[in-house]
Amino acid sequence: MDNLNFNKTHQTTIFAGLPMLQNDRPCSFIRRRPTALKMKSLSTPLWNQINSAPVLTLWTRMEKIGFGAYSEVRRAVNKTTKQVAAVKICKGSTSCRMLKAEAEILQQIESDYIPKFYDLQLDSISNRAFLAMELVDGDSLDQYVQKNGTLSEEDARSVMSKLISAVNELHRRGIAHRDIKPQNIIITDDKHVKLIDFNISKKTRAGRNKSGETHNKFKCTFFSQVSSPAYAAPEVLSRECYSESVDIWGLGVALAEMLFKVSHELESRDGQRLSDIVGQLESCGDVSDQTLSQMKAMLSEKPNERPSISELVEQFRQ
Repeated sequence: MDNLNFNKTHQTTIFAGLPMLQNDRPCSFIRRRPTALKMKSLSTPLWNQINSAPVLTLWTRMEKIGFGAYSEVRRAVNKTTKQVAAVKICKGSTSCRMLKAEAEILQQIESDYIPKFYDLQLDSISNRAFLAMELVDGDSLDQYVQKNGTLSEEDARSVMSKLISAVNELHRRGIAHRDIKPQNIIITDDKHVKLIDFNISKKTRAGRNKSGETHNKFKCTFFSQVSSPAYAAPEVLSRECYSESVDIWGLGVALAEMLFKVSHELESRDGQRLSDIVGQLESCGDVSDQTLSQMKAMLSEKPNERPSISELVEQFRQ
């Protein structure tokens, strides 16, 4: 995802995808089923369903609220329904393909904790794509912790249960997020949560990895080296093939951020790996041994020793 810049007067955090830099700040969207533009079944490629229309035909663009090297995000209003949205705008073949892939994933997901799809349009003349999503007011998790301090164990477990629900929906459909980290989690003042940034997410055939094995608790296998180095799982940093267990690692990072503010530790300990910092974390009066043990299990350097998402659902059931 791009390193984004925001208008200081605008308090909404908006996600504007594409390859992420280490010190970026994310953006966020939310979803509802499209009304003015009817989308067909995904059995027909989504990209082929979009009419080649001049710029945005359904949305009136307003002020810019985020931008990066390859995209920008604007507040927009639906001309028919007057619904307010965030519209991410990309230009160029590669950027448009990534935006299309993100739209296809978001359209499949049914979760209160994942951004919801509104609309996708393509302007073939200017080679631009427009992805509209519901606007969300909130901060990224690292920003929230920076402003408000660490969360109580009770609040952290509540947020975790919502994030686990989101990831469970992804894994159930054979989708790995592949870049879960504090910057890609939006949290509001009332602790409502959204997992964002699906531009490098990947879908494989659920229930079977590429080697044909079906007995492992992690079913998918990936080879492309993606995600943000500071928060990446060890197997990604080692340039090994990996599974959706990288998302379990990411959930562990999120819990460590809520309880121990690990993003601050990463910044203050230049060059130290996240796994080294986690190994030094100890239980205290505010964090139980049980929660600390569950967090460290998610952050195991051995992928197969991490709990599956279904195991986490049980552990963090509210």
